[in-house]
Amino acid sequence: MSYDPKAVTGQAGSTPLEHYAFVWSDPVDYPTRDVMEFHLVYAGNLLKSGRSSHVWEKHQIRRYLHPQLKKLWETHPLLSFYTQESHWDRRGRQFVVEHHEQTQVENIARHFEGYVPLVMADFGMVCELDVLFLRAEPAGNLLQHKDSGGGDIDNRMKVLFDGLCMPLRGQVRLRGDDEPDPSPMYVLVQDDSLITALKVKTGRYLMAANDADPEDPAQACVIVSVNVKVADPTRLPYGISL
Repeated sequence: MSYDPKAVTGQAGSTPLEHYAFVWSDPVDYPTRDVMEFHLVYAGNLLKSGRSSHVWEKHQIRRYLHPQLKKLWETHPLLSFYTQESHWDRRGRQFVVEHHEQTQVENIARHFEGYVPLVMADFGMVCELDVLFLRAEPAGNLLQHKDSGGGDIDNRMKVLFDGLCMPLRGQVRLRGDDEPDPSPMYVLVQDDSLITALKVKTGRYLMAANDADPEDPAQACVIVSVNVKVADPTRLPYGISL
């Protein structure tokens, strides 16, 4: 793990611009193969973890990212295979159509109790993340634990990463007036052990989501570049029937 804080100066007379990079890499012990790359965008509250586990805030991140991941499953050529009820299968010299009672996505959701993770241990998958973290605070104080405001970068990133993963069983309990979760709900990874590399760069967030206060330090916009890889070549990658 390495930290690389730097400051660069803009035009003459301007204040220093923030340019901070947090880099962590823990590559697997054997070669990997790139499968797909895409971007996820989150804009809203991103509070630090600490005394509160922020279970509901993390689940709001899952809800926010669900439509983007659902669209990816429906449109990406490697993933759309799993949304189809019928598949072509080769038998000898002939190709035949096989019909299934459930799509592969429905089978995955049943296995994970309503969740569809894109990166799954059963498929030997891992992913690397490159994060642009725009926050509604001036440069500095990235590593300080503050009593107020958005909080230090490490804890806020932990909240984000938990929101990228499936929750623990029984962790999320909807209240009576809450909108029901999508069924199934698409998430990025099964758990954070499948994130093998991370790079975070921060900058100033100059607007706020919806009607939120742009000066609220909890406001953030996060752009996550995801690189999905096959880490275990002995397991089935996406695009091949389970």
